[in-house]
Amino acid sequence: MGPNMLILASAAVLLLCGAANAARILALVPVASRSHHIWNSALTVGLAKKGHQIWALSPDNLEDNIYPNLTQMVIKGTYEKLREDFTMESFVEDSPFTFLKTMWAFGINVCRYESSTQAVKDLLKMPRDFFDLIITEVVFGECMFMFLHHFGGGTRIPVVGITAFGMGPWTDVLTGARTLPSVFAFPILPYVSKMSFTERLQNTLLTGYHWNNMIREYYPEQQKIAEEAYGEPLPPLIDLASNISVILVNNHYVLNGPQAQLPGIIDVGAMQCSPAQRLPKDISSFLNEAKIGAIYFSLGSNLMSELLPKDKLEVIVATFASLGPGIRVLWKFDPKVPIGHLPSNVLLKKWLPQEDVLGHPKTLAFVSHAGLLSTQEAIYHGVPIVAVPFFADQHTNARRLVELGVAVHVDFLTLTKESFKEKILNVTINPRYAENMRKMSNLLRDQPETPLDRAIFWVEFALRQGNDGMKALRSAGFDLAWYQYFLIDVLAAVLIAIVSPLLLIYVTMKTVMNKLRGNSKSKKKKL
Repeated sequence: MGPNMLILASAAVLLLCGAANAARILALVPVASRSHHIWNSALTVGLAKKGHQIWALSPDNLEDNIYPNLTQMVIKGTYEKLREDFTMESFVEDSPFTFLKTMWAFGINVCRYESSTQAVKDLLKMPRDFFDLIITEVVFGECMFMFLHHFGGGTRIPVVGITAFGMGPWTDVLTGARTLPSVFAFPILPYVSKMSFTERLQNTLLTGYHWNNMIREYYPEQQKIAEEAYGEPLPPLIDLASNISVILVNNHYVLNGPQAQLPGIIDVGAMQCSPAQRLPKDISSFLNEAKIGAIYFSLGSNLMSELLPKDKLEVIVATFASLGPGIRVLWKFDPKVPIGHLPSNVLLKKWLPQEDVLGHPKTLAFVSHAGLLSTQEAIYHGVPIVAVPFFADQHTNARRLVELGVAVHVDFLTLTKESFKEKILNVTINPRYAENMRKMSNLLRDQPETPLDRAIFWVEFALRQGNDGMKALRSAGFDLAWYQYFLIDVLAAVLIAIVSPLLLIYVTMKTVMNKLRGNSKSKKKKL
């Protein structure tokens, strides 16, 4: 039996073994981010291995799909459309408020395009009672909540939310929780949990601004897109999303710090992480032959090194050349794109198996944009970071990594060869960075089960318990206005109860004193 036949036979055995408890699951994963696809795929593939029948609606295609019970409904053309509308490399210059507006435009543009594609139209043609459970991303694909209505999510069948973005106000809207601006830094701000008064003020203003625009502008626009695609009026998308009782979030205290959470918000941070595998021969040889060690440089799946400004690329190349032949650099960069003279210690690859590179014993440091998924993988494999954040949570992650002593921060806008080289060498030579990162890695790995096993448990929990069982996880806070949740109305009543008697006493005493003064003046006049 050939290797391909063996793989197919193994998949068939897995399918048959799980057939008795197999469910038909729809995974709505429309967010246009290849790194998020890796995270989402960890769950869909894990469920397929358990024997469940999976239909995944996504702009990404799992190229090595060997599971006959994992059907991919590919939304074509999303990334091409995004590149027409957005240049992510330029986001580094945006203020937090400007970046928020850009992200809302991103979510609306993606939904407007994807909702009109053939894959979405094909899914709408499927029988309404076809699926047993729906998994849905909860941010930047809100128009797809129309499928919760279409297939009876939250009424006929349970719904499980997922988000690779981690914790944030987007989970609050759906669960009734409220992240406190006093201790929870909005993910696009470069703050951590302990904020100064000025930082708390800015954090509160930005959080309120986000809440207001989500409710008043963003969701209504998504509603219009969904109804146009669906062809008839829909219940409010927020009401549909309120049927999500469990949300699997890409969060772990080792990086994000401890947070107060509802029982229906499940941490499955680093769900995509796994032990390193053998590297392709050319990459393995390049790393193994490094006398001192190697640097891995990648800006993730959305940012592209090839599109960085020419002057910055010249600085980066000159810095790598100045490291000398003993330190080699593996750079995720399309070799077909001209870059000028390339130093002999640098190898370019359009795509790299990131976890396998980070897990290689010669890898000394990771020059990274500090995106959440890349950061988790660096922690998992114990590799310190040279953080070059551009936007969103990258600034927050970078600041926390620096405070934890596992990274140095590089400002891309003021990048110079001297400063960049100094910080790379600092991380690679000073042993405290690697030692601190090893401690973080131990904390991340020290769990009673893997994050993926935990995620699968909660999906199957929802299948077993159904909608009635899932209602036990619904927070009473969902039905409270923000001022009720934060007891503003109660505090106002208490304040009135305290102030009113004092005010009454003050007015009474003032009246009495005025009367006494009036009587005194009258007596003086008579005299």
